Amino acid sequence: MIPFIQKYLLENWGKFEIGPKPDKLLFTKFADRRIRAKEVAVVSFQVNAIFGHDEKPVLILRIPRYPENQGAKLSLEREYKNLSDIQNKLHREEIPRPILFETINASKGLAMTFLSGSPINSLMLSQNIMKAFTDNSALAFSWLIDFQTKFGKGRESSIEEIVSNETAFYLKAFPQNALIHSSFFEKIIARSKEFRLRAIPLLPQHEDFHAENIFIRENKVSAVIDWEDFEPEGLPAFDVIHFIKTYLEALFNYFSQNSDTVSIEKLSTNKEMLDLIKSPIQQYLNALGIEAGLMEILIPLYLIHSINLAANPRKNAVGALSNLELLLRLKPTTIDELLLFMSAFSYGIIYGKAMSASNQKLAAFCKDKIESIQNNR
Repeated sequence: MIPFIQKYLLENWGKFEIGPKPDKLLFTKFADRRIRAKEVAVVSFQVNAIFGHDEKPVLILRIPRYPENQGAKLSLEREYKNLSDIQNKLHREEIPRPILFETINASKGLAMTFLSGSPINSLMLSQNIMKAFTDNSALAFSWLIDFQTKFGKGRESSIEEIVSNETAFYLKAFPQNALIHSSFFEKIIARSKEFRLRAIPLLPQHEDFHAENIFIRENKVSAVIDWEDFEPEGLPAFDVIHFIKTYLEALFNYFSQNSDTVSIEKLSTNKEMLDLIKSPIQQYLNALGIEAGLMEILIPLYLIHSINLAANPRKNAVGALSNLELLLRLKPTTIDELLLFMSAFSYGIIYGKAMSASNQKLAAFCKDKIESIQNNR
C-alpha cells in the first residue's frame, strides 16, 4: 500500500503547496488508534521528505487498518471534512491543513500537514507534577477559549433540551441499562428544569481534547490534532471536562503502576490539590459565560455523551465504554466526585498487583479504599 501512496504523492506533489518536490518519501508508523476495535482502526504515519542526505517531516498520513472497512473510511471522511470546514473558516496554523482524501490502490488515504511541537502528555512528569498540570492546562484552555470564541457560538438551547437529547440517545443505544440509571437520569433532568428559563449557546467542541492531541512549542500551543469528532455545536464545557479527566486519569495510571497510594490519595481528596485542579475550569467557565452551577449537570452529561461516542460503530471502543459506564454508575456530579471515583480504578490496579505479589497488607488497604468509595454512593 505505502509504495502506491508514495508514487501518488510524488506524482501530484505540486498540488499540495508544501514546498519543493523531494527525491523520495520515508513513511514511519507512529500511531494506531488502539482504543477502538481493530477492524475499524485507523493507522497513522509520519511522512518525511528526503532531499539527498537531508530529511524533514512534511505530512501525516492516515489509512484504514483494513481497507474495506466502512467505519474506518467514515472516520477519515469526517476528519477531512472537519479540517476543511475549520480551515476554510479560520485558517488556523495550529490546526492541520488537509492535503488529500483519495482512494489509492483500493484504500482511502487522508493526508494533512505536519505540525511540530511536543505533546502535552510527554511533559506531564518533566517537572513538579502539579506545576506541570497548572502550566499545561493554562496553555490548553487559553487556546481553547480563543478557538471557540473566534469560531463562534452555535444556536441557543435550554439545558433541559440538551439533557433530554443525550439521555434519550443513551437509552436508545443501551436499553438494558434503563433501570440502572433511571433515578440518576431523573435527578439530572429535575436539576435541568431549574435552568429552563435560561438558554445557553452550544459551543464548538473538539471532542477529543486531551494531552496527547495537543502540542506545545516555545510555551504556546503549536498544534491540535485528531479532529474526527469535532462538533460545531457541541455540549458546553465538554472539551474542558475531557481534558481534566484524561489528564488526571493518566496521572492516576502512573501512580498506580508505581503503587503510589499516597499520591493517589492526595490527588483525589486533598482540598488544596482539588482547588488547584478546579481553578482553570472556573476561569474557562467565566471566559465563556457558563454558569458554574451547570457543572453538576454537565459532568454527568459528559460521561453520557462520551459513552454515546464510544458506542458509535465507527469507533466500537469497547475498553473505553466499560470504564465510562462504571464511572456513570457511581453518579458523579462534581469534579471532586469524578476524581474520587477515578481513583478507585487505580486502587483496583494496585490491589491486583498486591495480590499477585502476596502483599496482603497493601491489598487490604486498597480493598478498603474501593469499598469506602463505593459505600459513599
